[in-house]
This record gives sequence, C-alpha cells and structure tokens, in this order.
Amino acid sequence: MIQTSIKDKSDYLKGLLVLSKKDRSLSSEERTIVKEAGNRLGFASDFINESLFNLLQNKNIAEEPIQFSNKEMAETFISDGLAICFCDTENPAEELNWLKKVAEINQIDLRWLENEITKKRKLKIRNLK
Repeated sequence: MIQTSIKDKSDYLKGLLVLSKKDRSLSSEERTIVKEAGNRLGFASDFINESLFNLLQNKNIAEEPIQFSNKEMAETFISDGLAICFCDTENPAEELNWLKKVAEINQIDLRWLENEITKKRKLKIRNLK
C-alpha cells in the first residue's frame, strides 16, 4: 500500500463503504473487498466488521466524493471501487457516476477511468462464464 496519511486511509475506507451502500444492499463480495482494503490500510478487523454491520442503517455517512492527497492513492481507490461496482451487478450506473466524480475531484484522466471500467467489465464477464 502507498505511504499515506491517516486522513487518506480513513477517507479510503469511508469511500468504499459509501460505494457499497449505493445499491442499498451489501453482498458478500462487497464485504470481502472492503475487509481486504481495510486490512491493507491497517484498520482493526473489529472496526471494519462493525462498520459493515451498521452500514445500511447508518444515515450519517457523508456521501460527497473523496479527495485524496495524491493521484496514486485516488487511482488505487478507484480500482477497488470498480471492483465493488461490478461484483454484484452488470450496470452499476449510480456507483460509476460517483466514481467519476471522485476521478474529477482528484484530476484523474477520464480516459484512464473509462479504460479501467472496460477492464473490470470484461473481467466480470469472463468470471461469469
């Protein structure tokens, strides 16, 4: 994982939680992705599990797109976010729109984002076969 601030780590986990909540359900694949990312970021398993347990009922999670302190962290976040987008649906429009806002705020080239979206879609299709 990239060397980064506590704020970036916290925002990263919060962003994955926001994204997971967008479709108002929480699949086991989404849980796994959030747990793995949270562990990489150094969060305690108990904290991650509690956050996931309370996620759908928690009305206090701000849903503004996340701005990171560096481009590399933003790209890594978007990559994990895309995994969440495509793990339980083939057309995650609301989630993708939110990730596009994250990309814009972090000055990520939208062509890079579209390329990443295409890769994740193809991976999803291959995994379904």
